[in-house]
Amino acid sequence: MTDTATKPNRIIFRVGPRGVVLRPPCKETDLEIVTRGMNDPEITQYLTRYLPQSLAAERQWFDTLPQRTNDIILAVEAPDGVMIGNIGLHKINWKDRVATAGVALANPAYHSRGLGTEAGHLMLQFAFEALNLHKVDSRVFATNPRSIALHETLGMRREGRLRRHVFVDGRYIDMFCYGVFPAQWRKRWQEYQAQVKRQAE
Repeated sequence: MTDTATKPNRIIFRVGPRGVVLRPPCKETDLEIVTRGMNDPEITQYLTRYLPQSLAAERQWFDTLPQRTNDIILAVEAPDGVMIGNIGLHKINWKDRVATAGVALANPAYHSRGLGTEAGHLMLQFAFEALNLHKVDSRVFATNPRSIALHETLGMRREGRLRRHVFVDGRYIDMFCYGVFPAQWRKRWQEYQAQVKRQAE
């Protein structure tokens, strides 16, 4: 795990056993990274956002974050301190204690390293152990095997299928609906921490 103490100015909201950090987004440092990711076809092919995103539009997005009462969005940093994307809880229903999770890792160079898995665990830990949410759900494009694997690794179970629900690259594709409760996630989180500990020994 990266020694975060060696970076005294680093803002940390949550840090995982491998050193992945969740922190508040920062317009000054993250704007260009997010804008680049939101225009990268490798990233946007799995997102519902499809229009070109300008710096001005993304700047406005950053400016609206403090006013959102039912969305919590955090930046994801790799253990080396590089900002690699965003993760969040959306449409939080404080009465029923449910929310929808979303993640966009906007730096392809950091894909397939397990960093999204750790970021997902940290977000669910926050959702269940700090916010006392009852359930977190998510939707995944059926054409996105990496995201499907991530959701299932976090203990999420497929609850439904929306047939021909989104239009991508000239065709309609299905979308999978996933959901997870605290007990399902906690078992996977304990297994993940034990695995990281074994690998470090």
